[in-house]
Amino acid sequence: MPTVSLPPLTWTTALTAWSWHPAPIAAMLAFGLWYALRVRKLRRAGGTWPASRIVWCYSGLGSYALVTVTSIGAYQNVLFSVRAIQVVTLLMITPQFLAHALPARLARDTATPATRARCSRILHSAAMRAVTHPLIGVLVLLGVPIALYGSGWYEAGLRSHWTSELTQAALLIAGAHYFWTRLQRDPVPKLYPHVVSVGLTFAEVALDVIVPIALLMSGSLVAADYYLALNGAGGLPPDTDQTTGAAVLWGLGDLALVPFLILSMQQLRRRDKEHAAEIDAQLDQYQRAEQRRQNPTATAAETAGTAAELPATMRPWWEDDPNVAAHFRWTQQKPPQDG
Repeated sequence: MPTVSLPPLTWTTALTAWSWHPAPIAAMLAFGLWYALRVRKLRRAGGTWPASRIVWCYSGLGSYALVTVTSIGAYQNVLFSVRAIQVVTLLMITPQFLAHALPARLARDTATPATRARCSRILHSAAMRAVTHPLIGVLVLLGVPIALYGSGWYEAGLRSHWTSELTQAALLIAGAHYFWTRLQRDPVPKLYPHVVSVGLTFAEVALDVIVPIALLMSGSLVAADYYLALNGAGGLPPDTDQTTGAAVLWGLGDLALVPFLILSMQQLRRRDKEHAAEIDAQLDQYQRAEQRRQNPTATAAETAGTAAELPATMRPWWEDDPNVAAHFRWTQQKPPQDG
């Protein structure tokens, strides 16, 4: 039977309860220190690293601390709804923030040439291209919560401290895999069109309701023996607690994807503009080449100016003007008229 020494969760206990487990604290401090030292090394070597990426990094670590060290970490084994906050944060919020910090690019830019070459070979291997395919990321992001709540995995995490720690690590890894491969700002094995990212994100927003709806409609409790044995120690009846947790998974999960969806659409719009500019430049280059072919005696300025503004099928006026043609002796060179 689980034992709980915490009072019911109130506004006071939410602000005063803490969870001092060494593993999350050590992981947070280690990553934060590594990031700071790498940024300092890069800047001392003459490189630049925007402050916004540093803010993203420590915001991500702050979100991690929020759900592991504060009252959320303290009550994670007491209330289903509190653990739901932790699950969404570790799967979709913390990894998203850290992905914007570009840790892989920072590691690459501060590595030795030999290490960089070795990591590049691994990154661009066939195996890495396979596991970082966009569909794999979608399956991982949607599949982990289904496996967590649809099997004995969830209750095992409640009853075992080490299973709980491994569950948190699995959520972070799944989220990091997803946002790393979808943002495509860090080095990735293969770049995919942003329209793919936008389409998949819309699909994920629609499909991430699977677990919340299943929890709301099932009529049974997840880890029922565990939570019923607590006798409402957290301050909520188990059925109300699970309904609240399902709402958290649904609402907070969708909210976590909104910034990513907006960013993906912005990247798609920016890429469309860049692509349109590339096409315009290619058309201009082709048109100038066509004008030079039709009128090899024209100067570069004439070709880039007036002639470039004319359709490729229209001959410049001076080729057909008899006075200009006679003056420059183009009469023998003038191509025959169409028709």
